[in-house]
Amino acid sequence: FVEKAQQKGYISEMVGPIAYHTPVIITPKSNPAKISKVQDLAQPGVKLVMPDKEATAIGKTVFKTFDKLGIAGQVEHNVLSYVETPAKVVTTILMDQGNAGIVEYSNTYKNLDKLDVVEIDPAVNIVEQIPCATLNFSKQKEQSKDFLEFMKTEGPAVFEKYGFKTKI
Repeated sequence: FVEKAQQKGYISEMVGPIAYHTPVIITPKSNPAKISKVQDLAQPGVKLVMPDKEATAIGKTVFKTFDKLGIAGQVEHNVLSYVETPAKVVTTILMDQGNAGIVEYSNTYKNLDKLDVVEIDPAVNIVEQIPCATLNFSKQKEQSKDFLEFMKTEGPAVFEKYGFKTKI
């Protein structure tokens, strides 16, 4: 969204990345499907719960990874359910209604005692930056500059506190 706003000339200043949206695979602690890499999601019999690939940024992003690897069709065959948010993917996996799913890394930090997190190989994972920007038409220019400075200096620590990766 920031890139689109920048292309349209709406952005006056931008800092970042402040943090990163990092797709990861989650499984119940027992990892019943023995998932160790993203390609394992295409194995027959894997029961997947996925974020909606049209309505969620993470769903769109991860299907680009599947397409890049040539496994999108097999993965789609294994999807039990597409849900509205990554948080619902976590909840569904915690309720043992699937044996793997994809979420953003920050969705896992509250449940690391109940979930296994399988990192996706950085060579194929699509990690998106989280910037912070001020808009040209802001009526509170000084406050927006102050907030941008706060985000530049303090933002990464705040994002990290809530489970986001701040380094790749």
